[in-house]
Amino acid sequence: GATAGATATSSASSASLSPLRVDVGGSDGEASTPLAGAPEGKNANSEGDNDGGDGGGRAFAQGGGGGKLVLVRPNVVVDPAWEEIATEAKRSAPSHAQGGGGFNIGASFVANHRRKVAEMAQKDRLRKEGDIVGADEYEIPTEDKVVLLVSSSLNDKHSLPGHVYRSLVVEYLSRSKRRRDEVAKNPTDKGDRIREPLLALAGDGRDAADRPGGENCPTRAGRRDAHGVIKHVTTALLEVRPGFASSPRLAERTAAAVEALVFGEIYKDVFGEIAEECRDADEKLLKKIGTFEAEAQRQADRRRRDCATDNAAAVSAGDARDESDGPFDETRADDNDNDNDTNDGDDDRDVVAPSTVRGEDISVGALESLLRLPEATAPADKLALCVQFLECVSVHFSSPPGGGKASAAGADNLLKMVCEHVLVAKVPRLNAELTFLEEFARDEQLLRGREGYALVTLQAALHYLNASDDLERDIFRHCG
Repeated sequence: GATAGATATSSASSASLSPLRVDVGGSDGEASTPLAGAPEGKNANSEGDNDGGDGGGRAFAQGGGGGKLVLVRPNVVVDPAWEEIATEAKRSAPSHAQGGGGFNIGASFVANHRRKVAEMAQKDRLRKEGDIVGADEYEIPTEDKVVLLVSSSLNDKHSLPGHVYRSLVVEYLSRSKRRRDEVAKNPTDKGDRIREPLLALAGDGRDAADRPGGENCPTRAGRRDAHGVIKHVTTALLEVRPGFASSPRLAERTAAAVEALVFGEIYKDVFGEIAEECRDADEKLLKKIGTFEAEAQRQADRRRRDCATDNAAAVSAGDARDESDGPFDETRADDNDNDNDTNDGDDDRDVVAPSTVRGEDISVGALESLLRLPEATAPADKLALCVQFLECVSVHFSSPPGGGKASAAGADNLLKMVCEHVLVAKVPRLNAELTFLEEFARDEQLLRGREGYALVTLQAALHYLNASDDLERDIFRHCG
């Protein structure tokens, strides 16, 4: 049955990367703008945290006792090639982006002109950043300030972080195109896809790193490259703007802003790789939901026809009684009804019809949150929608329409309601959506509580739907 005590274990493709765990030197040629009023945070370390190597993993536990949900996420190993790519990007940056200043007599007129333009652009940017930092909290919240400041720095082509950002994104897109061209020449066997991402390929005897979804698998190349871009762009930013790492909470917000900008450029390629990997699981799930809906509709139509037939028979019987000479014998009529009830056991119409999802059990807000998942491109935004979805489900469950009596949102009931919303929403690539979050949601986000619990609850529901071969039996009869 569906129980919250089940362990939701991600596949070998699921991974976690904390891009801010880097050693950063001092400022390199660019003034650091401290962020006033930044809240202090607290570093949260996961259970079994292991920062290096292929074999380690991170286990995140949510809840306690019999209601514990566990998500196991292997560590990410960034391709060493990105270290060299980032170093070369810094080396190729214009001298004014690396902190060189002043008029160089030996340089050409064009070079000096570019330097002057860069200096003017930097002064203008710093002035605007000063206005952002100086704004009151009610005018610009701290989180929005971080996003604006990070965007200002990375979108400035004259700054070192901006140059590295552009260079790494261009390199990512170039490598992605080469992979697509290679796949076009040598199509990947369909059998290499992960049919059930959340079952972690338990029966596969190969080394975990070499299995489909493993770190060495060619189909993970896009994700490995994405981790490399995010890590080294963040590193370049913190090298010249160490103020962004002045507190753990501020550093986390900085990382989220960097991820949002990076995925704004490469999301389509990264998610496309994941969607291809999860295609079989997603197609199978949608087909399963379609079959369930068709059967439920067929049985509902049959019940309506039977009801209409019974009503017509009752009307005919009433007319016949009106025309009879004797008085109506209620006892005899009841006996006849009982006889009919006894014979119903032999009628195939007594087969239990699939339970349809009742409209009053569905939260419109929860559906909207779930359906907006494909529109979000940043991990933090997708995770926020998952939290919003679960909150809407919980509120709807505890405040039934019509002022009815609220029920306690137990683990089984909550999981059933999540499954019902997934059935109604029919998000096209939900396996891929959650696999993306397993891969790119950072430890600090998942350990805050709501985010981790929302993701693991959705994973548990999706795992249950993927594994079920009879949705009516497993969800509506068992959990109901």
